[in-house]
Amino acid sequence: MGKQNQIRITVNDDELNTLKPIADYWGVAVAAIALDFFRLGFKAGVEKYKRMAEAVERDQIQFRSLTHAIICSWDKLQSTKLSIERLAAIRDGKARPTESELLRLALALGVTEEYLESLPLQDEETTNATCH
Repeated sequence: MGKQNQIRITVNDDELNTLKPIADYWGVAVAAIALDFFRLGFKAGVEKYKRMAEAVERDQIQFRSLTHAIICSWDKLQSTKLSIERLAAIRDGKARPTESELLRLALALGVTEEYLESLPLQDEETTNATCH
């Protein structure tokens, strides 16, 4: 094992209230339990962000939002099993995609579901999205 580095983990009250009884039960410091939880999720987090980065690199278009993805791919999406009415509602911010809709969008767009989940639903800006 290489050099050890220190990091500070900040938790909110709910997280602390979850960690404290576990730490008390096992007779260890809350920080030790928090570190254990961090380590348990670390590898999964690394893999998730690695897959998302690979998806972005693989795709020519880097979408700013789910709305942007739908607008840029509207013609392609019309030939899928996705409901045009639902797509329009999601695009316009009037509906949230279901898990199956998100999966179908990912398949149609050739990106991962994780990549789409990482996108905000709508653009921050108010202008029409362009497909660059």
